[in-house]
Amino acid sequence: MADVLDGIGIEIRRERRDHRRRAVALGILVAFVGAGALGAFGVREGRVGRRAPSGLRIAVTYPQIARPGLAVPISVQVSKPGGFDGPIDVAMPTAYLQMLDENGFHPD
Repeated sequence: MADVLDGIGIEIRRERRDHRRRAVALGILVAFVGAGALGAFGVREGRVGRRAPSGLRIAVTYPQIARPGLAVPISVQVSKPGGFDGPIDVAMPTAYLQMLDENGFHPD
C-alpha cells in the first residue's frame, strides 16, 4: 500500500511541475503576442538634425529599425533663414535607398 501511495505522490509532483512549466510557457507566449500587438516589433524611426553657423538647418527622419515588406519613413528637410535663391539638390547614396527597398525574398 505504501508503494502505491509513493507512486501517487510522485505523479502529483510531476503533474504540478508540468503545470508550472505550461503556465510559464503560456505567460511567455502572451507577453510576446502582447508586445507585438503594442508595436514593439514594428518600424522604428530615428531623427537627427544639425544647424550650421550660417543658419542652414537640416533635419532627417530615417528608418532606425525596419522589417521586410513594411514601408519605412525617410524625409529630409533643409531650411535657411530668408529661404533659398533657387532650387537645392539633396543627394543620397543609391545603395542606402536600395537597402530600404526590399520587396522579395533572397534567395528566390
